[in-house]
Amino acid sequence: MKKYFWGLFFCLLFPAIAFAGERMDGYGKSKWGMSPAQVVSAENGRAHLINPPLNYKGALGAVGIDKVDIGYHDFKVVYQFTDNRLTQVIVQSLEDHNSGINKRAFIDVESLLTQKYGQPTFKDEGKKVVWNQPGTTIELTHFLIENVTSMVTVMYIPSSKTAKSTDNL
Repeated sequence: MKKYFWGLFFCLLFPAIAFAGERMDGYGKSKWGMSPAQVVSAENGRAHLINPPLNYKGALGAVGIDKVDIGYHDFKVVYQFTDNRLTQVIVQSLEDHNSGINKRAFIDVESLLTQKYGQPTFKDEGKKVVWNQPGTTIELTHFLIENVTSMVTVMYIPSSKTAKSTDNL
């Protein structure tokens, strides 16, 4: 009996250790801290400079990918920079009005992220799901104002930035 217990223990332990050892330090082929030119280069022609850059609170959206397919849904990617260094990536649905399509997109993307990263750390059913990976926090949200707007967004945030936002709690 002990032999079977230890066999099962090690079969479950080693994959968990191997997965936990993987560090996610960015989105796609980009890494936190890269400059806009480095991100464009790293993404091998998928990404381009946005001119003029998009203004966000405390950041500039200086690099983008116009269309990526995730599941059966179309998204755009905006790489945000602070002091010319990559600090956040937003993957946003191109559909911004049809709540039915975006409810389905949220479910599909949640399923894909769960398959890739495991069970989420936090979940508010149909609204927000969070995965805390070593190096990066991933936040999936469905923003909905009935008959006005509907948007599905996946944010990739450096874990250091996420930790800093909770320092005073």
